[in-house]
Amino acid sequence: MTTEIRRSDWSRFCKKFSQNNQFRPAQVRVTESGHRVVATAECFPLVGMALRKRGRLIDGIELYTGQPVADPIAEPVVTVMDPAEVILEKDPAGTDRALKIKSKDGAEARIEFSRESVPDLWHDLIEKAAYALYERRGLAHGDDRDDWHEARRRLEQLGQQFIQ
Repeated sequence: MTTEIRRSDWSRFCKKFSQNNQFRPAQVRVTESGHRVVATAECFPLVGMALRKRGRLIDGIELYTGQPVADPIAEPVVTVMDPAEVILEKDPAGTDRALKIKSKDGAEARIEFSRESVPDLWHDLIEKAAYALYERRGLAHGDDRDDWHEARRRLEQLGQQFIQ
């Protein structure tokens, strides 16, 4: 099932989409107006989707994925400038399968989900962020539990920003 999201609903949709798909493995493909693939990103955990605004005008849509570093723990993997259409595809069970964001110039970002949220991906992301904190502390031993809790706290806090 395919649904085009009305522009007036984009803000609400971004929050709901982020909530439903947070930390699901995502593959991203960006094409130009001539359908030439210009970028791909494989199997990143989606953290959220946000509107980029200039005043009251929406000038872009950003998709954030988790990163194996402490700062920033997530960053935009793609920004679609001057978005014109947002199209959601669901599988027969009603689960989000893909999202297409088309720009006014014909470029398109397509995000596909391979499966439901995977606890191992969440765990791996926390582990990598905790290790980055450990590295930042100069590889000093003894605070691994604190690094783990800090990494988890940062991820949870970040995730909340996209769904509130």
